[in-house]
Amino acid sequence: MGCREIVIAGDITSTGTVTVREEPPFGGPVAGLAAALDRATGEWILLLACDLPRAGELCGLIAGEAGRIPPRADGIVVAAEGRRQWLSGLYRHSSLESSLAGLGDPSGASLQTLLGSLDLVEVDDPAGLSRDIDTPKDLAALQRKETP
Repeated sequence: MGCREIVIAGDITSTGTVTVREEPPFGGPVAGLAAALDRATGEWILLLACDLPRAGELCGLIAGEAGRIPPRADGIVVAAEGRRQWLSGLYRHSSLESSLAGLGDPSGASLQTLLGSLDLVEVDDPAGLSRDIDTPKDLAALQRKETP
């Protein structure tokens, strides 16, 4: 599995990527996904949060499980510590479009509301690859682990 295109939702630029901005700005991850989905052309959408320090390894986990997606399923979602990590998944483009169309205004909507009814294969993440950095405490813990 390889990426043909990379679409970033937010105020970030990077060479070789397309950057979009959600409307309204800071409208949340569902609004960001809606803006990015308008520019994405592939059948499958790898949805990743921007604060995943082990994103490369997480991509490997997801890619390794992609063959387990039944033909009519909507994708894969990673689960860690008993919780689905909605921003760590591989989703069928058409399923995301349908779910967004049924949602209405994406601004401020939750990913669980958007994705919770999809038929997804759950992939366990015992190594915590989908653990993100939400607080200064999370960052400090990560930095302690990386210090030789």
